[in-house]
Amino acid sequence: MRPIRRLTRQEPPVELLFVGRAEARKGFDCLMAAVEVLAAELSGEDGPAFHLSLVGISEADLPELSNGARSHVTLLGRLDDAELDDAYRAADIVVAPSRYESFGLVYQEALAFGRPVVALSVDPSARQVIGESGAGLLAAEASGAALAAVLARAIRDPELCRTFHERALAAAGRFTRKSLAAETLALYEAARAFSSQGR
Repeated sequence: MRPIRRLTRQEPPVELLFVGRAEARKGFDCLMAAVEVLAAELSGEDGPAFHLSLVGISEADLPELSNGARSHVTLLGRLDDAELDDAYRAADIVVAPSRYESFGLVYQEALAFGRPVVALSVDPSARQVIGESGAGLLAAEASGAALAAVLARAIRDPELCRTFHERALAAAGRFTRKSLAAETLALYEAARAFSSQGR
């Protein structure tokens, strides 16, 4: 395994990674709107630029973007497991703006690689996995403007990302096979108890 890339570099670009599908549940619309905002907001700054890699997205999935925004985006298409691991290692920040995740696998994968996560507070899984661990930032609402605001904060503050990196590594150890099995069993037991109350 290659060493984790330093998250304190001062020079551009800050590497963002999205893994998912071009659908509203995954917040792809919010992400594309945020890219437009960031491209306009950060283009005139002397600070860090950003670059966004999209996994699982094709050219046909992209909305019409301004030339300034499109220049920040690279399509990686579908990746095999090894290639996806490399994409996580290359990222400084994982952007996972889902409105709803049943379990939040992309959050877990990002934490496993020690990557800070920017997500949406409307997703209960994001609040639990990212909010409780402190391994990233949650946008207050599902909009491009709200997502861009927290992304800009992370892009501009490498020390904050270093803190999130450390918290992500600490949180990654929480999800072992044993702990996941126990939590799954507890969830089924709670559902069964709730169902029994209605009888």
